[in-house]
Amino acid sequence: MSDVDDDDSDCWSTVSKELPTLESILNDDAAGNPSLVQELCDQDVTGCEQKLPSLESILAEEGDESLTSDDEFFESAGNPSTSRSEAESKSSTGCVGGNGSQSETIRPLDDNSVVEHAVFRGISSQISSASMHADAGRATAIAVRGSIAVGMTHGLVLIFNANQSLSSALGGNTETKEYGSVSCMDWNADCSRLLVGFSKGSVSCYDAVRGRLVRHFTQPVSPGCGTLNAKFTDGPGTRAVISDSGGSVWEIKIKRRLGDESDSGRCLFSGARGEVVSIAPLVPAAHQSPGRQLMEDTTRMAGSILAMASFLVATISQGPEKNLYMEIMVIVVTTRPKLGVIFSHPLPGDPRSLPLMSWQAVVIQLPADRGRVVDPVFTFCRDREVFFFQLTYTAALLHPGKPMQFLPLRKLDLDYSLLALAWVNAHVFVVVDSEERLHVRDARLTKEVPEVVELAGVEMVYGSVDFKGFSTGGKVSKAMALVADRACYYSFASAPGQARLVFLGMNGVHAITLRTWVKRVDYLLNNGRHLEALALCDDVLSNKAVGAIGVGQRKSERRAAASKLLSGMVEALKSNALEHLQICVAYSMKIPSSIGGISSDSVTRENAIDTIFDYVKDNHAAVLAFFECLEPKVLAGEITFLNPAIVQTLVEMYEAEGKLDVLEDWLVRLEILCLDFDQVVRLCVKHSLVDAYISCHNRGLGDFVSPLEDLLVKLDAHLRSTSESTLLGSEAIQLGNKILVYISCCLGGRAYPLNGPLMASAPGYSPPPQSAVTASSVKFRVLACLTSIHTRNAGDDEAAYPRLRTLLNFDSLAFLNVLAMAFEAEEFKTDLGLRQKQRLVDILIQIVFEESRTEFKLGEAASDNLLLFLARQVAWTEEGHFHLSPEVWRRLMDYLFSPAKPKREERQSAICQLLGVKTVESQWLRTWDEMIALAEEAEFFRVCEILYDHKGEKDKILWCYLRDPGRRGRIFPYLKQKFSEDDEVIISRSYDLATVDAEEFADFIAHIRPDLLQKIIDQLGSVKSADGCPLLFAFLDALVSIVNDEGGLRGLEVTCGTWELYFDLLAEHRPYAVVLSLKKFDGEYRFDPVYQLCKKHGLAEAQAYLLEKSGDFQGALDILLKDVEEQLNFALSTDEGDIVTRLAKVESKMLVIVEACQRNCRHGLADDASTEGWFSLLGMVLKAQRRTDAAALIPSVSKGLMDMAKHLTASMLSYVSLSTILDKLLRDPSYRTGKFGEVKDLILGMTKAYNYEATVMESARNLSFNEKAGRAVQLVKAAQAGIGPGSGSHCSICRKAGVGRRQLPAIVFFRKCGHWFHENCLNARQADSDAILNKSALKCFSCSASDNAVEASALNLRASSAKVGSMYLSLTNMLNERSRGKILCIDDLRQAAVEKIPKMALDYYRSGADEQITLRENHLAFQRLRLRPRFMVDVSVRNLESEILGSRVNLPIGIAPTALQKMAHPEGECASARAAQAMGTVFVLSTIATSSVEQVAAAAPDCIKWLQLYIYKDRKVTVDLLKRAENAGFKAVAVTVDAPYFGQRLADVRNQFSLPNHLRMENFAKYGATSSATKGANQSAGGSGINEYVASLFDQTLTWQDLAWLKRATKLPVIVKGVLTGEDALLALDYGADAIWVSNHGARQLDTVSATIEVLPEVVEAVKGRCDVFMDGGVEKGTDVLKALALGAKMVFVGRPILWGLAHDGFDGVHTALKILRKELDLAMALSGCTSVSSIPTTLVSRETDRGKL
Repeated sequence: MSDVDDDDSDCWSTVSKELPTLESILNDDAAGNPSLVQELCDQDVTGCEQKLPSLESILAEEGDESLTSDDEFFESAGNPSTSRSEAESKSSTGCVGGNGSQSETIRPLDDNSVVEHAVFRGISSQISSASMHADAGRATAIAVRGSIAVGMTHGLVLIFNANQSLSSALGGNTETKEYGSVSCMDWNADCSRLLVGFSKGSVSCYDAVRGRLVRHFTQPVSPGCGTLNAKFTDGPGTRAVISDSGGSVWEIKIKRRLGDESDSGRCLFSGARGEVVSIAPLVPAAHQSPGRQLMEDTTRMAGSILAMASFLVATISQGPEKNLYMEIMVIVVTTRPKLGVIFSHPLPGDPRSLPLMSWQAVVIQLPADRGRVVDPVFTFCRDREVFFFQLTYTAALLHPGKPMQFLPLRKLDLDYSLLALAWVNAHVFVVVDSEERLHVRDARLTKEVPEVVELAGVEMVYGSVDFKGFSTGGKVSKAMALVADRACYYSFASAPGQARLVFLGMNGVHAITLRTWVKRVDYLLNNGRHLEALALCDDVLSNKAVGAIGVGQRKSERRAAASKLLSGMVEALKSNALEHLQICVAYSMKIPSSIGGISSDSVTRENAIDTIFDYVKDNHAAVLAFFECLEPKVLAGEITFLNPAIVQTLVEMYEAEGKLDVLEDWLVRLEILCLDFDQVVRLCVKHSLVDAYISCHNRGLGDFVSPLEDLLVKLDAHLRSTSESTLLGSEAIQLGNKILVYISCCLGGRAYPLNGPLMASAPGYSPPPQSAVTASSVKFRVLACLTSIHTRNAGDDEAAYPRLRTLLNFDSLAFLNVLAMAFEAEEFKTDLGLRQKQRLVDILIQIVFEESRTEFKLGEAASDNLLLFLARQVAWTEEGHFHLSPEVWRRLMDYLFSPAKPKREERQSAICQLLGVKTVESQWLRTWDEMIALAEEAEFFRVCEILYDHKGEKDKILWCYLRDPGRRGRIFPYLKQKFSEDDEVIISRSYDLATVDAEEFADFIAHIRPDLLQKIIDQLGSVKSADGCPLLFAFLDALVSIVNDEGGLRGLEVTCGTWELYFDLLAEHRPYAVVLSLKKFDGEYRFDPVYQLCKKHGLAEAQAYLLEKSGDFQGALDILLKDVEEQLNFALSTDEGDIVTRLAKVESKMLVIVEACQRNCRHGLADDASTEGWFSLLGMVLKAQRRTDAAALIPSVSKGLMDMAKHLTASMLSYVSLSTILDKLLRDPSYRTGKFGEVKDLILGMTKAYNYEATVMESARNLSFNEKAGRAVQLVKAAQAGIGPGSGSHCSICRKAGVGRRQLPAIVFFRKCGHWFHENCLNARQADSDAILNKSALKCFSCSASDNAVEASALNLRASSAKVGSMYLSLTNMLNERSRGKILCIDDLRQAAVEKIPKMALDYYRSGADEQITLRENHLAFQRLRLRPRFMVDVSVRNLESEILGSRVNLPIGIAPTALQKMAHPEGECASARAAQAMGTVFVLSTIATSSVEQVAAAAPDCIKWLQLYIYKDRKVTVDLLKRAENAGFKAVAVTVDAPYFGQRLADVRNQFSLPNHLRMENFAKYGATSSATKGANQSAGGSGINEYVASLFDQTLTWQDLAWLKRATKLPVIVKGVLTGEDALLALDYGADAIWVSNHGARQLDTVSATIEVLPEVVEAVKGRCDVFMDGGVEKGTDVLKALALGAKMVFVGRPILWGLAHDGFDGVHTALKILRKELDLAMALSGCTSVSSIPTTLVSRETDRGKL
């Protein structure tokens, strides 16, 4: 197939010279309308035939596309290209109709490089004449193939030949005028027949050659409908399909038998099932390429396939109006041998857009290089989406049992709505958008040519009248009328296989021709667009040209054509070479090199470069510029050969300019054949160009030894000229390093200085014929050179082995490392290689240890390096092949075991390797005990482990692990493996083991040796660690965590005494966690001892919890009230600066009492005790407020106390009636004293809250009633609805009817299979008579189906609907029960939280900005990343700890700042902070939080707290907040830079979101309700209240200079949050940022920004380790955290998962969320082979790639 070329074809020259002339038509009585033709010919058109360009000259050109080009994938099937015609230049002399005004109305379109435009002025003028003088109306439709047919509004069809002459005028008489306007037309394959459809529903078929009517059809179209589409389905034109405005599709036969007047048609698709708006038959001629035929069977099959696009219309009522919703379904059917659907696909889009369909033959590359096939590709589109499907029916023809298949190839999403589509060739297609702009696209590359053609001047004709059915009385659907405005199916045409398009305009006919790529280049060059021309040539050569026409040749032909074209560019530009020098060089680089196989007569790259150089060689500046243009090409390896004369000039000029380094880079990359060897060598010697000197000898002479000898002599001279007190110069150091690298390359078989193969066949290497240079020979020659006893010109005083001495003197360590790497090669493992190796080692020992001449003494460092080298060589060499003398062994042992020598780890590793060599045991010269003593003295614990293991002293190995700091963490796997049964060792070492890692030790005891728990506790009881925290507490705390996480463990019994001991230690070291632990482990401890412990430590909240649990609510209340009173008095007695912080603690304790009272009331215990509790607490607060007012303290204190009182009364209102509260306030003496103003605000607040709650309760009651009522209606309907059997109307056992006339028998129905039975029949067949009551045990006897009770249980249907309803309820309960489950992942938390959060708050939390594209991308981006785990790694011990800004955290997952958390739970941010404290991680508090910095600090004093900061316009507010955060113990400030305004969140706007009235922004509560910092948050002006608050108060003028101001305003580290680019990250660091936080604000700011995980690598790369980088966004799984850490994040923050946990269960829910993420991260690290956060590699993550191709 690849050897066949396409034949040249010209589809526009099918009209032969034998076509009837104009005179013959006039004289033919049988013509369609002689009078009309006569009238047209009376016009002055004689000049047109002579002066107008022919249609053939405009459009027809030689085909140049090849179906079988060497590298085509989605290639053209032989479509001819086009060229610029002369029509435009000649159009001014063309014939016009009428008074000549036509020529002024038709203007050529603006040309561009892609297309050229021509106007058919002869055709246009004759259409105008027919309209004005023959009452033909205006043009309505066009059809193009070998001729052009134009339909008119009065039924006339004008046919024009290739000379733009009128060849026929069909119809137009009185009878055809009754048919209405021409709405559609189609040519058959050879242009002998024309199918014409009319707007009033009839269809005519004409013989275009003779101008006769073949047949007229009146019945196939639905009554009252017009014809919208008419298409031939075969080449000869004997069958056709039509569609009407009613949506029906008909097939008609054109052949008429004698005496048969029937229409011979049938309906393929009825409009009652949907409305077909477009049809596209697969016609053999339409999907074949010119010059190529498909198989005969394939051709027959093609004529029976029809594609249809049908409307599926539905109306959706919304109030009094009805909106029209339309979905289009594309359906492909076979019409023969029988009608059947073979493909369907939905086609979404704008309801106003029309579907477009087309077929095209395409070369498809089969998978796995199985060749190529030519199959039709079905293209369909609507609005902005284009789909490509391959129809594979060749296999179906060869194998009749195999069905045809539609395989998806590609989908395109465009930026514009489509109006028309047409294929140009098999990879290029054009589309017209809804704004009448022409786009050229390439289907292979899914790209578009940048240049767009504006078609506004064409004034396209639309078929809106036909689609709206005006001619038939408007009998069309709303859907058809809606799309009518864009209907232009028959005003845009393209001839099959032609690179040209024809448009029917209001004032003429236009042709748009796509230029070939050669002419595109010419156009670009003529218009001075040189770089674009160059890029196009490059794309053609690489087969990446977008929308290129005429690239169907083979590769060699394309390269030859491009070479000539590019050389022409160079010649054209060389006259302006100085101005266009860079362009000239770029052009030259695109010409193939002479090395690439171009024939000798072709232009090569070298010729072009020579041409440019010849032009500029006399201008010094121009030559320099010329070389600068070539320089990047040479350094990149794109140019390897230049004319030797050019290189000589280069060397002379660069030497004169002093550009020696650049010149050396040139010389080592250019081929040796283009260098003047003598010139280059003299230059290298003169200027010490070492690399070039070596390269010339290696490549030019095949000499690898001479340059080494010369350079070593020079290095030795440098060393001799340097005294011991001075250092080597930089030139000497550089020379020595290059020599070492050169030796390494030679011994390693690599080329120098450019890495590559060291072989004779290397590029640019042409050694003398007599030299046989191989890699092995080079290695041994260089080694012989190094080990030679004397140099060639040695004097009497020259020491032996001078070259080795020189290298050892220069850098002994580096030289020995070079030798070590060389010895790893295979050549040194042979007998010859081992002898060479032994000889070299002996020489080195002789030089270092036996040298007597003091002037060559190398020193202690060289001796140590050699000894370490020898140890490694002994260990690495095969046994028995390496020998050392006893004296050397003695020195080696002394060095390796020396405690004072450097390189401890290297020496210890060497000893370990030597201990593994059996042949060395006899040479140690020491006993095992002596070696153990030496190893212990040197603290070589790995060596000790090997020696102890050799002696069998296993217990001492444990000591080695404990003493070795680097391996202490690995002691527990070893303990489990070796000592799990040794009680004595475990107990005696318990202190050491707990000191290493208390958590791991507790895990070992809990899972391996639970029986030793009590003994371990006794052993650790009195021992304390260095920081004062008892080891026993650390051990018990870890043990309790294991019990909490895993539940009861087999064999582990934690006694009550142990629990009491744990609570005693917990109260001492973490008193804030006692209450939480008491709740978690309820039932595990005894009440009295634990209560006494809590009392001893003064833990009021814990005592109250225990008393309340025991039923003594009054006692618990008394303790809490007393504690609050003491704290309140203490707070008011302190200095004013500390009052605010103390009051925050009082408020947190007050919340505990409120929750206790609420629990008491919820449990039905609302007695006097709880009521008194409320009022006692309220009395304390009001009393303190009066005391504060009397003392005239700061106003914020009084305001805070008043807020406490309001919060109390608001909480009371849900449990105590308003009248009771008011009565108590007004009657109690403690409230009656003082002024009424003291309680006035309190009473007003209670009243407001009461009214609010009453309104909410009423709304909730109404909603609940409506929901229940609606559910009841649904249940009644479900109970009353009948269930019909699906497998016949008879019982499957007795075969009788199911329902009789006199009774309603009971039946049993199986929903899964559809069979049913009479109950008595089923009972008779059922083995167990009681099974009828157990529906899950029933079996269908017809199919043996056994269904479970939930999904397909058998239902017993009786007359009683009540029983059916009860069974429905029971089934619902079973499904609900199944849906309930344990919280296992973050998604479970989210589902649980959604049910608890009010809708407005839920929408605020979960919504993103605008269309929420980034919100989805935040999650999808993680899914596109793939993990690359490494296995066979010891992951038994994992460490999730990390250090963040100086603080140690237990896991790299922090809580991100999320605002307004009290909307999710009453504790809000305080609960989240406590959870972070319990997990040992970071909590970040939002500026606009519902808890203040003081409240959070009081709730979680030991938590690592950061403040997220928005900078307000009032800088005093910001500075005050910073100072308060510093005083409250916050560790850092994260300033948000991406929120000058808040993004538009549509859900908030629709909900008119505002902060609920009972909540406030606590950080600014001290300023009062009228302060600018709080005003407006609780109200909305019609949109989002929070957005209005931000817009009014946040500073929108921030710049990077404000970051420097912030650094001055606070002493805390400053983190810049919201960075999404590397540029901003660098700016942040320049202005003083301490860390970078990559964030897109939870996708709530600017929509369509990148997901944070996608930009994280860019930011990490930009900062290059200068600071820590954090990230958030889309993290919901442990694997998400692992991916972020692998990509460079130091800490990962989560927001929404915390909110879901908070809403679900407060503190416990947040704690659960963090535990889930920690557990998932820990498991993911273990499965990925990572043992710590710092060990997670970047290579762990890779990106998903799309491998599909068209």
